[in-house]
Amino acid sequence: MYQLLLTYTGNDNRQHTFSLNNLAAIPDRAFAEEISKALPGLDLFGLNDTIWYETLIEASVRYTQEDVMFKASDIL
Repeated sequence: MYQLLLTYTGNDNRQHTFSLNNLAAIPDRAFAEEISKALPGLDLFGLNDTIWYETLIEASVRYTQEDVMFKASDIL
C-alpha cells in the first residue's frame, strides 16, 4: 500500500497538508492531474466541500500504476 502526502499553501497563506492512505499502486501523472483539478474547490477552513470530495474520490479510483512517485510540485 502507498500513501500520498500533499502540502500546499492555501488562499489563507498557510500551509495545508492532506493525505490519501492505502493506495493500491503508486500514483501517476494522470492521478496528479486529477488532484490538481480538485484542489481549487477545496474548502480550506472546513474541508467540507462535497463536490471537492467527489472529485477526489473519482481521481483516486482512476489512477494507474507507474514506476515513480510524483512530487507535489508536479501538480501545483
